[in-house]
Amino acid sequence: MALREEEVPEGHSVSILLTDDDQIAKLHLEHMGIEGPTDVMSWPSSDFERENFHFLGDIAVSCETAEAQARDQGHPVETEVSVLAVHGLLHLLGWDDQTPQEREEMQKRVDYIVSKALSTFTNSDNLSSST
Repeated sequence: MALREEEVPEGHSVSILLTDDDQIAKLHLEHMGIEGPTDVMSWPSSDFERENFHFLGDIAVSCETAEAQARDQGHPVETEVSVLAVHGLLHLLGWDDQTPQEREEMQKRVDYIVSKALSTFTNSDNLSSST
């Protein structure tokens, strides 16, 4: 859904690692030189491409941090994991959040995509039981 909302052509993909604070803290130190856990990280691909397939990169989400943030925000952890995954994806697509204006624009886009995805999912006929 997020790739479609960003008008990324079919055949593009990402990998998402759902991990804990200890593992993401190691990645944070290794790749950013910053100690301690963070909520989400992303790394663009080194141009792995085949015909009709393009790998955009990797996203790592700390489920522990997502759980704490979900509690603070008053929504389900699944929603927070979705927010973080979309945030990481937008970084892979070139979005930045270094300035207050960029952060605000990016957060609005994340909120829009997650809201639309959750609305689509909860209204889907695919949720009906087939048993």
